[in-house]
Amino acid sequence: MSALVTWINSHEARIFKFKPTGVEISKVESHGPRHQAEVHGKNHTKAEGDMEKFYREVIKTLGTEKDSQWLILGPSLAHTHLKHIIDKDFPHLRKCIVAVEPMDNATDGQIQDYARKFFKHRGVFEAL
Repeated sequence: MSALVTWINSHEARIFKFKPTGVEISKVESHGPRHQAEVHGKNHTKAEGDMEKFYREVIKTLGTEKDSQWLILGPSLAHTHLKHIIDKDFPHLRKCIVAVEPMDNATDGQIQDYARKFFKHRGVFEAL
């Protein structure tokens, strides 16, 4: 069993995999537009496609361990969009998601502290 936390916004995802030996950190960056003006008009469809690729890359980084427990965090809508894509296109991974919660910008340390408390309360760390 593994415990993973993903903090995601429209620009990046930070993935923390908790292991008995420590925390492994991965980062996935979006290659889509960074400015609101770029997503209007002709570029709108391309921007949506770029975001879809970004979410799929994040899911690939999370892995396919069926006994994993995932906590998905983030500001605005990116964390809920990630869950929607998992629900729609990766139904076999749905059960890995234990919570999807809002979280404003945070440091890696703040995210890890939050995740440790969350997973400790669920009894996950005893199994690691």
